[in-house]
Amino acid sequence: MAAAVPTSSSRYDDESELIEQAIDFKYRPSSNATHYTAVQTAQESFVPGQLFRWLNRREPLQARHRLGNLYWRGWGRVVMSFFLAAFGITFDVIGLLCMLTCDEYERGIGFVIIGMLMTMPGVYGAIILLLYLRGRRGYCYTQLPDISQ
Repeated sequence: MAAAVPTSSSRYDDESELIEQAIDFKYRPSSNATHYTAVQTAQESFVPGQLFRWLNRREPLQARHRLGNLYWRGWGRVVMSFFLAAFGITFDVIGLLCMLTCDEYERGIGFVIIGMLMTMPGVYGAIILLLYLRGRRGYCYTQLPDISQ
């Protein structure tokens, strides 16, 4: 019988198969004392590295390295992008609700303008960070302003 030749050119496919094979099953006794049934734990339901494979299919270890860079060096930029986008969207929603339901139309316009001024840099920063994590050339977290300085 001939040995199976792997058809995939990625070196990480073999690693994921090994991880799946190495999962330990926990057993619990069934109603019959001589039989045991396998119980899937939370650790088994999540294959390690799945997030990194989603971010960069060809080089998941590079995505892991980039995420580590963001965690240790660029956390201020991540926080700034998240909060600007979140507060901007919140101000936009409040402004639109105020314009549509309240008598304070001018105040609603003010909220929408402030919300747009906060949303644009927040979403821009989030897109830059996502493209950096995905490994696109020309994108780096250092393109965003640093709030710690």
